[in-house]
This record gives sequence, C-alpha cells and structure tokens, in this order.
Amino acid sequence: MWYKEGLPQYIQGKKYNVDYFSMARSLTHIPVFTLKAMNSSTDKFWMEFGIMDQYIVTGNHPGLTACASFVQFLIEKEGIGFKNFWDLIYFEGEQLDFYKTIEGLAGNDLYNILNNYLYYIDKPFFPKEQEVWEMPVAVARDFRGEFAFENKKFEVLKLFNA
Repeated sequence: MWYKEGLPQYIQGKKYNVDYFSMARSLTHIPVFTLKAMNSSTDKFWMEFGIMDQYIVTGNHPGLTACASFVQFLIEKEGIGFKNFWDLIYFEGEQLDFYKTIEGLAGNDLYNILNNYLYYIDKPFFPKEQEVWEMPVAVARDFRGEFAFENKKFEVLKLFNA
C-alpha cells in the first residue's frame, strides 16, 4: 500500500513543489512502512492513521505523508532514482522479494533504510525486535474543531533478522 499510495502522491507533490520531508518532520507521529497496515490494502487504506478532516484542515495526513515521504527518501536519498522506483510497478513476486529488490537498488539493508529514513525526518529509532507500533491517531473533531486522538496499536511485519 505505501508504494501504491506513495508514488502517485510523490509525483503530485513534485508537480506542486511539495516537500514531504518537511511535512513528515512537522508530524509528531508517523507510521512506518514496516507496519502490516502499510503493506496491504484494507477497506480504510491510509485512513487507519487519521481522519479525512485532518487532511482537509492541515493538508498533512500521517498516512499519506508517510507513504510519500518514504518514497521521496528512497528516490532522492537512498539513490534508487525515479526510473528504477517506477519500474517496481511491474514487480511480481512475494513481499519479501519486493523488499530484497529495494535493498539491492539502494545497496543497503531494509533495517538500515528504515532507520536512515526515521533519522532523516527526525523521528525515533526503530528497534529490530519491535512487534507493535503505537501512536496517537486522529479519530474525530470536537465541538471546537480540535482533533481528538486515540492511541492505536499496529502490528509490525517480520522483515528483519533479529
């Protein structure tokens, strides 16, 4: 999901000169691409990480920003390049093979890529053995128009050899 949502968002951002790194830095919490919910399409898609009002009011939704900023990081900072990243559209195979392809293109392992990304956007380190990611998620707006947040837990994929 992060690939399918992030690539078009990144392309649209290029058209309008959007810096997703700055947007990611301005969020207090951002989902990481290693969450199961960021890797498989669900009925909610990226809305699991906030509400539509959050996007309408701020233009900065944690789910979309996470997808687009990670794509931007892979293309611009890990050196994959747009053409190679675009060609992943044609990838057929297992999820782990997809990530191994990214590792090969970046010349770096997935765990280092993740933590390089988090470091670059000024977010905390991600331990290899982490199984659950918890973060506050906007679930509503109150009568003042303020966002109401609820702590939610998300399962992490087992992608790293601990």
